[in-house]
Amino acid sequence: VTRVVYEAYPGVIPDPFTERYTITLDEIRFERTGGDPVNRGVWTLAAPPGSIETLFETLGAVECRQIKRVLPEGWPDEAPLGGSVTTYRIEYEGGVFELRYGDGVWYEGAKVMTDPIRDFLRAIDFPEEAWGPYLEH
Repeated sequence: VTRVVYEAYPGVIPDPFTERYTITLDEIRFERTGGDPVNRGVWTLAAPPGSIETLFETLGAVECRQIKRVLPEGWPDEAPLGGSVTTYRIEYEGGVFELRYGDGVWYEGAKVMTDPIRDFLRAIDFPEEAWGPYLEH
């Protein structure tokens, strides 16, 4: 594993924005684009020692062939369009594996990939200025 990218777009809401976390062995980059200009920015985040290496080892052991895309009935003609989209991407030397949730699409067996990424991101400390859209105004 050389890079992990988690990206979330909340869908059609007032001031929609996209959040992207790019994780490499050297850094965690958090970027928020779109939405209110006050909430846009790029931040470098810190991870607990050894946690990036552990994440990469865990994801490197994922058997991607075992993860199956599941489409909703009637997709794409009857899919609920315009909602949120969440993407998980693992980049390897010589390849990429990506899960794109949205429009009713989900993946059977994907928790072995998505849970470690989500758990890792929950353990990250965010600078106060990065909390913009999550604070009450």
